[in-house]
Parts: sequence; C-alpha cells; structure tokens
Amino acid sequence: MRQNPYNPSNIFPPAGGQGGMGAIDPAGSAVSAEGMETFTDIAGTGADHITNHIADHIPVHIPDSVSAITDGLGSVSGGMPTVADAAAADIFGPASVLAGPQAGPSPFFEWVLTGNVPYSLAVVMLFAGFCALFYYFRPHAATVAGIFRGTLYIENLLEEHNYIFETFRRLLILLGLLATGLLVVRYCDNAFGAGISAVLPGWAQLLPVPAVWAGLLAVWFCQNFILRAAGWLTYGSRFTDDLISLRNLGYGMLFLFTLPLMFTLALAPGPVLPLLSRLFLPVVTGLLIFILIRTYMLFIRQKISILYWILYLCAVEILPVSFLVVLSARNLS
Repeated sequence: MRQNPYNPSNIFPPAGGQGGMGAIDPAGSAVSAEGMETFTDIAGTGADHITNHIADHIPVHIPDSVSAITDGLGSVSGGMPTVADAAAADIFGPASVLAGPQAGPSPFFEWVLTGNVPYSLAVVMLFAGFCALFYYFRPHAATVAGIFRGTLYIENLLEEHNYIFETFRRLLILLGLLATGLLVVRYCDNAFGAGISAVLPGWAQLLPVPAVWAGLLAVWFCQNFILRAAGWLTYGSRFTDDLISLRNLGYGMLFLFTLPLMFTLALAPGPVLPLLSRLFLPVVTGLLIFILIRTYMLFIRQKISILYWILYLCAVEILPVSFLVVLSARNLS
C-alpha cells in the first residue's frame, strides 16, 4: 500500500520507527537524514506548483493603453516624462475626446433690452426732469403729499382748480408713465431676455421702450376719454370732472412717492432687482388701494350707486390695462 508523502507521521515518525527522524540526541540535532530529504522534496514540489499557477494567470502581453502611454511620453529638460505630446486617443482609446476649456458662468448679468446706452440715458434724463420738477414746484409737491389729511382737504383741492397745480400734476403723471414704461421693459428683460435676444435683431432691441411708452400713454388717454364720454352721455360732466381730477391727484401722489424707487429699479443689477421689488410692490399696491378707496368715497358722497363704481372699475381701471397686456402677450407669443 502506497503511503501519503504529506502525512506528518511519515516525515516525523515516532521514535525508533523507520522512515522518520528517529530519536534526538542530547545535543538536539536530527539523526535521520532520510526524513530531511523527504521534507525538502515536498517543499520544492509545492513551490513549483504555486509558481506555475501564478504564471498561468499573468498575461504575457502588456495592455495597449499602457504601451500607448509609454510611447506617448516625452521628455523634458530634466529628463522627467511628460504626456504633453500624447493625444487623447492614444492614452484613453480611440473613442475618447479631448475636452476644450469650458466657459464658466459670467459674473455679470447680461441685459438685452436695457443694457444699452439709450436706455441708461433715458433713465438719467427722466431722473433729472423729476429733480427739476420737484425743485420748481416744491410747494405744490407738499400739497400733493397732503392728500392723506382727509376728505375735506381733497374736496378743497378739487374745487380750487389752480392752473399751476394742474400743470404740476400733469407733468408728474407724464414722468410717472414714462418711468413705468422703463420699469416694465426692465422686468421683461430680466424674465425673457434670452428668448428676446434670439428673436429680435440688434437694431430692434431699442424699440420696446418707445412701444411701451406709446401703449401706456394710449391707455391713460383712453381712460380719460371713457370718463368724459360717460359724463357727456349721462349729463354728469361735473361729477366726471371731479373724478378725473381725483384720479390725477391720486396718481400724482403715487408717482411722487414711488418715482425715486422706480429709477433705482430701472438701473438695478439683476441679483438686486428681486430684493428691491419686495419693497416696491407693497408700496405701490397700498397706494393704489388708497386711490380706489378715495374714488369709492366720491361716489358715496354724490349718492351714486355702488354698481356704478364697480362699472367704473371695470370700464376705466381694468379693461384698458387688460387689453394692453393681452395684446402684448399675443404679439410676443
């Protein structure tokens, strides 16, 4: 029967047995040379088996990518390798593409309709006109600001019909409408600037400001025309004249308080515009509500039904503005 050469008992048999190391002498040395030779043969056979196994699993050829990197390496003055002369396809394969320098986001907001010199010049000229108007009509500016004093104060202003005061109110409303047009274009540029630049050529990007000005002036004259036509048809010209004067006084007060902020918004940078709008919109909303309350009180004092006040809101205050907004939205779309 064949014996297992890996059995430890064959290598180190009990003392006195055959094929083992035998007894150990007092000096501690092995006395069996046959056992040592057997152990050496087994260890050599195992080492050869492991070496052949590792060699079978190691590829003979170096990968193409590594050889490509080696071939593409240049040399610099110090003898250090560099890949400056190697192409992307040589290093990462034929399907790779070398990406060029990527343009990062611009640190400045690019305006399309309001980033030109004519727009900035228009804002500066309107602001200068407002400062001159406020300086030459200082007493009348204080009179307009006193609209919050009460109903009796407003009635006295409506009955006075001062020509200089009327001129100041009309000029103030004109400046306010022009500044509103600039602000509308600014908000449109902030919201749809990229799409507008793709549609309008360079020379046509100067046209939105005059177009918005014309639309706002048309709405204002249309509102006054509707009121005068209603007074002529109902034989109530006295009442409609008072209503027109009250509207002029109210909107003059509105523009007197908001024009400085409107000029600031018209030239505000893109990131600052939403922050200033949070301050501007509540002020405008509150003043508009105040004007509507004053018109309602005028109807009540004249003992006119509230239904006519609702009709006035729909026909004068809402309809012309809605028509302008819908017309502009359809043309832009």
